[in-house]
Amino acid sequence: MAEPEVEAAWRAEFERSGVTQIRDALSGDGFTDELKRQAAFRWLGDTAEAQRLQQEQTYHYVQLAHGNGVFKDM
Repeated sequence: MAEPEVEAAWRAEFERSGVTQIRDALSGDGFTDELKRQAAFRWLGDTAEAQRLQQEQTYHYVQLAHGNGVFKDM
């Protein structure tokens, strides 16, 4: 792993670039630095997990709201 400051800078760069661009770079020759490439894979995994958790929380919120009749009059 790279130094924490370096990886934080890479993660900020990945965030600015977005998931699609990072995936495309990983599937091609976009990363020549192996440590940065590994960091990109970790970032994609972390991003996917965060999205999954957000979707799960939204699902549970909607289920709770529906059960409490929040959507009854809609």
